[in-house]
Amino acid sequence: QQPSQPWAVVQQARQLFEVRTLPASVLKIDDDVNVLWIVHPTMLDDTTLYAIDQFVMRGGHALIFVDPMAEILASAGPPDPASGFGGSQASSSLDKLFAAWGVKYNTHDVVTDNKYALSIGGRLRPTRHIGLLGLDADAMSQQDVITSGLSAVNVGIAGHLELADGATAKLTPLLHSSAESELMPADRFQFLADPGELLNNFTPGGKEYVIAARLSGPDRKSTR
Repeated sequence: QQPSQPWAVVQQARQLFEVRTLPASVLKIDDDVNVLWIVHPTMLDDTTLYAIDQFVMRGGHALIFVDPMAEILASAGPPDPASGFGGSQASSSLDKLFAAWGVKYNTHDVVTDNKYALSIGGRLRPTRHIGLLGLDADAMSQQDVITSGLSAVNVGIAGHLELADGATAKLTPLLHSSAESELMPADRFQFLADPGELLNNFTPGGKEYVIAARLSGPDRKSTR
């Protein structure tokens, strides 16, 4: 494939921090790493998962982005018969680590929200897209330092997080949907020609879904 330009967020991060790229398979995360930044992890081997787990267990901070459908990658390259999307895997997770940490996350669920739906399509024929959300201050924590200074965050085709039964970790919501929300299967957003169709049979359940969260917990044994 042709080399692509770095994402804008990576270029901006390099203006403020030293950004070091780790190899696809890594035995140990160096002790001088302040934050481990994991974006759309797919097909990580057990050695790398163990290294991530050990880094977190010894007090390291990880910033993890997982996605039920990453549009920017789902449309890249020729179709992938395994995923049904573009040449890159559309969904991502850290199943083994999430299970060990007590986090429930489903790559097939997308949070839709009728209250925070964004309008797309320009001024001529705007259409509300309940999978593209414009969250305001009411939808984010005002006590946590990560979100307390924010007034608006947009998310697209987002999944949700929750604690597993019996989990000892603490999950603090940072971003959440409104009660006018419903979970929809990710494949409904594949080749979606008219976002207005998502409102057909849309039935909010009165539940707020956690879209981003801070996870913390006690030390435990290795999960290798």
